Amino acid sequence: MIILTGSTGCHETRRQLLPESTVFLDFKAFSALRYHASLYPKNPYSPSFEIWGDSQINANVNASLRYQYPPPEGNLQRQPAQVVSMDLRMPLAGDRHLLGLEFIRLFENHLGIDASTTRDLFLRAANETQEKEYEITSYGPLVSTVVVKRNRERNGLFLTISFYERDYFHSAFQSQTSVP
Repeated sequence: MIILTGSTGCHETRRQLLPESTVFLDFKAFSALRYHASLYPKNPYSPSFEIWGDSQINANVNASLRYQYPPPEGNLQRQPAQVVSMDLRMPLAGDRHLLGLEFIRLFENHLGIDASTTRDLFLRAANETQEKEYEITSYGPLVSTVVVKRNRERNGLFLTISFYERDYFHSAFQSQTSVP
């Protein structure tokens, strides 16, 4: 099962740095992500999320695409995402391994960047299959992370590739880590 999630929330004047979900969902490799859920915050200061998966979005999900948006200011589709992540259940079977590589490749193409460092970290994490946070990689106004950790709600080990707006990453994780 694959899930794609995302969240946004910002002022109408903010520029969209991260690709819209259609960049992924219109691509054949992501065609299995046909289940969708929008998760709205319980309070006005929390982010909203959109998630796409290869099955119902529940504990059985094997892969997901997530969009995270700032605290809501109206329609989610009109707010730029702060974070776009791909969650893949470990060990990475053929389709999930290819999804991770395609996720990174589509970011490269959409943003005109060389994300070979993120790709190398993804491949290393896929082969090591142990809980670990890998190096943070900076691409100008964006930051990427590769993390392998246990997800108790989904009862499994997941490899997550994320691309963040640099300013959001700095404000959200400033005390925990330094951004290159």
